[in-house]
Amino acid sequence: DCLFIMDEPTQGLHRKDIQRLVHALEDLVQRGATVILIEHCYDVIAHAHWHLDLGPGSGPLGGKLVFQGEHETFITSQSSKTAESVRQWLSVHGHQVSEV
Repeated sequence: DCLFIMDEPTQGLHRKDIQRLVHALEDLVQRGATVILIEHCYDVIAHAHWHLDLGPGSGPLGGKLVFQGEHETFITSQSSKTAESVRQWLSVHGHQVSEV
């Protein structure tokens, strides 16, 4: 088993390259690896299995654990501003929350 830790791996990538990255990360997980990402890209957040959301804002307003849990619970969370943004992103991109 391997552990991969990445900080903003989508930074500067084209959307098609982000899709390739997501597929590569999913392949690593299927092969037994653990992947930990620090990420703000909704394309990637929408594919995460487990979420740790820090906030509730940035700078002095951040640093507190707002949410921790599985994606299905995260996406319906009312305590997370990130979850709210991801729900909006999913609806704009034609996904129902229950499909993720």
